[in-house]
Amino acid sequence: MIRTNHRAGALRHRVTLQKPAGAATRSATGADITPFADVLTNLPAAVEPIAGRESFSALQLSAESTLRVTLRWSESLAAIAPGWRLGWKPPGQTTMHYLDIQMVINAEMRNRWLELLCREMV
Repeated sequence: MIRTNHRAGALRHRVTLQKPAGAATRSATGADITPFADVLTNLPAAVEPIAGRESFSALQLSAESTLRVTLRWSESLAAIAPGWRLGWKPPGQTTMHYLDIQMVINAEMRNRWLELLCREMV
């Protein structure tokens, strides 16, 4: 659900927008590693959890959270696309969390707010 009555005070978090910066490589364990480069830093945002789930596969427990990140629209954000990510430090924590952007929504197509649906693997 897209909310269009945002207030500037709701954008109390700060995020860093990153885009892929080269070809993926494989780690020693066989996982794909994609390098990212900062595009914009210290962006005001509202970060809200939407859902979470856990799964047990191949004898490993994994958790995933879905979050909605709201940004004030600007021309510099027009290029955001799925595959990019956000860096975010939740309040009271010192560790950076990385949110993979899954969907970009320009609320009402009025260039006022961007809603990003993101996934965080925990």
